[in-house]
Amino acid sequence: MTQLSSHPNSAPMAEARPQMTYARARLWLGISNVGFFVVLATVLLSLGGGSTIISALGLSSAAPAVIFASLLGIYVLLSLPGDIVGGYILPRRFDRTTIGFGQFLAHWLRGVAIQFAVMLAASLILLAAAQRFGAMGFVTAAGLMMLTFVQFQLPLARFVARIRNYAASPTELLSTEQSLQPVVVETHDPGFVGGFTGLPGMVKLVLPADWIRVLTPAELDIQLQRRMALLSTGTRMRGVLVALGWNLLGLTAAIYLTGVAVDSAASIVSVSLCFTIWSFLGLLLLPTVSRRGVYEADRRVLLNGVSRQDLEGLIRKLDQLQEGEPARPSGVEAIFHPVPSVENRLRAAVQPDTGRGAYHAVRMALPLSWCCLGLLSRAVHCNCGRPSVWVMLPGD
Repeated sequence: MTQLSSHPNSAPMAEARPQMTYARARLWLGISNVGFFVVLATVLLSLGGGSTIISALGLSSAAPAVIFASLLGIYVLLSLPGDIVGGYILPRRFDRTTIGFGQFLAHWLRGVAIQFAVMLAASLILLAAAQRFGAMGFVTAAGLMMLTFVQFQLPLARFVARIRNYAASPTELLSTEQSLQPVVVETHDPGFVGGFTGLPGMVKLVLPADWIRVLTPAELDIQLQRRMALLSTGTRMRGVLVALGWNLLGLTAAIYLTGVAVDSAASIVSVSLCFTIWSFLGLLLLPTVSRRGVYEADRRVLLNGVSRQDLEGLIRKLDQLQEGEPARPSGVEAIFHPVPSVENRLRAAVQPDTGRGAYHAVRMALPLSWCCLGLLSRAVHCNCGRPSVWVMLPGD
């Protein structure tokens, strides 16, 4: 009997099998990373949480700062394999970067050092607030730290990723005047898209220098209109509020579910583990309102007179700077992607309004979770191993 492998049609069938793309490889990495930390948090909680961990490490008599620093060091080591794959191996394999391993490692060390310091300070502040004012003080301190994070998001991003101001003046580069003068910054990561930082009345618009080089003046003008539409529709502010509310609700739930008094290092660790599981739920639920925020901005620029053809050209060009995935299965997008695919954005742009969104709520909740001691902030597919987008995550 003739073997199936010798059939003349077998080679074309093998060639027709879809190849792994950069976007899909990053998605599987993110699923693996997030899954690892969620399972780890669940197992550790089932074994007794913070008290069991601290006892197993022989840190029962150590000062809280030593305990938190030791556990954060373990977190950094556990994150390292995924960061190497996401920040070096995959970008090199798919020709998304040319940096060598030494340069990647230097960027990574800088980023984890800053995150380590921020999370260590946050853990000590939360403990002090809880010991003085109880659970309400714990949650209030987390809320105040997250508001501070929003206000100083750009300076923190500069520290984490060595983001620099672009040499040229923005007024010389932009084709039209904008009511909010943007800050144009330089980074080696083409996935950096900037965004808005700051509290109401102190908002800054951050743009990547790559857009100045890649987009035509007309395309850049459309994207600036989209950015301003995020403010005028209120979807950016709703995204920040949803992110803040989600994290505060998660902390409150974590305290209730763990039943701890948050007055010791062990109880803080237990809350951190429980909050990590809550963050995972956010990764599943918040992308829906985040996508609606993107749709709002797209519809607004069309209402302002931008042609659908021009908007399509812009969207397709920017997609190539990200992961280059213009279409994806609806189930995959619904669960994993707060930024809609190109094809879904183009369809939605000419459909009736589907309701208000909360722009990038999920990708704001993740960096804000530094203040809540969550472990998923840089484990997701869009920023794993990429310090340039740990504080200001990629977007549309």
